[in-house]
Amino acid sequence: MKRWLQNFGFRANAYDRPNQEWLCDRDGGTHPCPMGPDRRGACQATHECQPYCKDDRWHCNRPRKGSNEKACEPGPSPEGVCCRPIVPCSPRRSLRSLRGRVVLWTVALSLGVLALLLTSERGRVFMTPGDLSSAHSFSEESCQDCHAQGDNAPIHWLTDEKAAAAHSQSAKCLECHNLGSAPMNPHSLPDEALAELSEAAARTRMDAEARPPLRIAMSAPLASTSVQKPSCAACHREHLGWDNDLTKIANDRCQVCHQNRFSSFAAGHPSFGDYPFRERSRIVFDHKKHLQLHFREGAGQTFAPESCLNCHSINSDGGAMLIKPFEQACAACHNKDFAGLDTGAPAIPVLRAPLIDVEGFQDADLPVGEWPDDWDSLETTFPPLSLLLAADTEARRKAAAQLQGKDLDVIDEDDQKAGYEIAWAFKEMLHDVGEKGFPEIERRIRAPLGRQLSAAERADLRTVFSPGMIKTVANRWFPRLKQEIARHREGKSPEAAFMESDDLEERLAIDPVELGGGWTRADASLTLGYRPAAHADPFMKLWLELARAARRSGSTEVDLFGSLAGTSDKVAPGRCMKCHTANTESGNLLHWQGRRPDPARRATARFSHASHFHLLKEKNCVTCHRLDFSGSSEEFLAAFEYYNPDGSKRMVSNFRSINKSACAQCHTRERAGENCLDCHNYHVGDFGGIPPKGALFPSVSPDGNL
Repeated sequence: MKRWLQNFGFRANAYDRPNQEWLCDRDGGTHPCPMGPDRRGACQATHECQPYCKDDRWHCNRPRKGSNEKACEPGPSPEGVCCRPIVPCSPRRSLRSLRGRVVLWTVALSLGVLALLLTSERGRVFMTPGDLSSAHSFSEESCQDCHAQGDNAPIHWLTDEKAAAAHSQSAKCLECHNLGSAPMNPHSLPDEALAELSEAAARTRMDAEARPPLRIAMSAPLASTSVQKPSCAACHREHLGWDNDLTKIANDRCQVCHQNRFSSFAAGHPSFGDYPFRERSRIVFDHKKHLQLHFREGAGQTFAPESCLNCHSINSDGGAMLIKPFEQACAACHNKDFAGLDTGAPAIPVLRAPLIDVEGFQDADLPVGEWPDDWDSLETTFPPLSLLLAADTEARRKAAAQLQGKDLDVIDEDDQKAGYEIAWAFKEMLHDVGEKGFPEIERRIRAPLGRQLSAAERADLRTVFSPGMIKTVANRWFPRLKQEIARHREGKSPEAAFMESDDLEERLAIDPVELGGGWTRADASLTLGYRPAAHADPFMKLWLELARAARRSGSTEVDLFGSLAGTSDKVAPGRCMKCHTANTESGNLLHWQGRRPDPARRATARFSHASHFHLLKEKNCVTCHRLDFSGSSEEFLAAFEYYNPDGSKRMVSNFRSINKSACAQCHTRERAGENCLDCHNYHVGDFGGIPPKGALFPSVSPDGNL
């Protein structure tokens, strides 16, 4: 049986219409008139009914409220007018209409407020999408820091096409975050590097557990130059709260581009190859030879390290293991190499007047002036440092290169002109340095370097070199030097050809004289030499760096670096390069300490030693770092220039490469996790930290002070 919500009978119900905007308010709405208000809310009632005519008679048409109710007794008038008039009322709005008007006005007010907020610059204060993360909390008051139209009225956010583009917002990120030359490329790598990585990855052999075709390789679009560049916001979502980690990215995001996937780290990730021993070490240390030989015999047994931490320490952020300073890691055994410096070893010749064929120069009408002759104690070659300082012009540099290593006592006719040029260049150098001081030394060093000396180099030079000492030495060796140089520069012939021997005993010493600070004057060989005083000797560091710079510039053929580096097997000064290496890349010319993490470099892979120490303890470094006893020490040393001057070979490490299985034991989804970003950086390249630039942050000096 159906149950009606309303009785629609004509006489039983007034048939209220819920969609009517106006309701009759007669008797407070308890007895509404049948006509009801019109659409405009005006009362239409005049009489209770509108009589109808039938058979020439007017009949009452008033609605009955029940089945027993009858028409009114008087009935209509002869003119057909109802005899029961109704007093007009003031209709009222229906509840539906009132609700509609409330909604309408609410919407209108909301739109008005929204329009006000959108068109007013202050509107952005009330329109925040959420709290910023702690990393970006400094921009809470300025949307312009991260959004192109952030400080304008919000309406501009909708109308400005540039502001709506995701990459224009990424440009704002790059005002603080330096991501290299191709910041918007995948991994911030240039297109060429992406293509090379993609090709290399395609050749990578996968583990047997990997299901084909799960080889890691970039998709074709990413390997081409037409790379679809992702915006910063594609991975880094802001306004999610103070503790939101912007660097946390799900593996699924990596697989958007890396289309060939593997199911887990253990099953599918390629092996590590030769990681982490792809580059040679900066300090030459043969672990195998030390552990198998030196630490098992003689005094080495006493100083043998008990663990890796005797020589290595972890850096401040816990990521890398560093070599401790010489005093902590090496001095126990090697300090004797510098204590006394083997007094039988000669000092490094800095300035030397060699024995030359004075008579031959005279016969060739190339007089060199006063010069010692027939001294058996004299060497017959110019040392490289003397040639470097004397060759201050292009012609003299060519002459120095021609005479390098040649015996000047028996000189060929083809070399006489060059010998004459260098002999006078040597004398002029002694004279000018003694008279003009440090500016003259700097000028002569600039010539082979091809550049100005840095402030640090000039300061170091003044620490290790003394023009006054050179002037004193020059006056002892060549007492008429000033007059000779004046005549030579005037184009006149020198007055003497041989050095007078009458007063030699008075002004020259038979035995070497210690001048202090490591300097030695040997008058018997007319040599001013230097013997390093200790490890990290400032003289050796400075001149090795200058010599390396001169070799790299290619402006001189005088091999000062090879001379200072030394190749003698004796414990002698100048053997710095036995342990230290030359830099084959840009940056520092020589490596005076072990590798340090470069804060501006982000490699593809990263590893934190600190987070693993609590698992392995200090003596269990061999869990991952295992010695490779198959290689020889000769193969290891062949990668270093000191031991292989003809050309360094590929690095052969003392250790085996890291085995992936050592990591896979813990790095599972259930245990330590296997997220891609646990071990990999997305942004790869050489660029500064966050932030390296921008006016929002104060400048910081290298020592960390503001």
